Amino acid sequence: MAYDDMEVMTYRILKYLDECLKAGKTPTKEDILRDCQLYKLPERYADSLLEEVSDNGYVRGISKLSTKDGDLVIVQDNIRITLAGREYLVENSRMQEVKSMLGRAFEIAIETAVKALLPG
Repeated sequence: MAYDDMEVMTYRILKYLDECLKAGKTPTKEDILRDCQLYKLPERYADSLLEEVSDNGYVRGISKLSTKDGDLVIVQDNIRITLAGREYLVENSRMQEVKSMLGRAFEIAIETAVKALLPG
């Protein structure tokens, strides 16, 4: 499984938002792109991933705005993981496979990134 597989990136997004919720932090779109390493992906793919987690009910606070130049994915000030998103992380066997593939180093990196976003 490659780092840019949809399952891997979905896990990264959901795990990050779960850690942010636990820490009381609401990330911006830039935070998500950076800390989940979505910036390494083409913008359209990263936006598609954000839309997918929202459309499937795993995340609240993502919307899409259609413009003459195309669709814009907007991360609102109230973005957060839902209970369905947390259950998906815990119960989905594919997510457990991704979790073990990414290892504890990813978990530590996410925790560190979230702590860096917190004030003082």
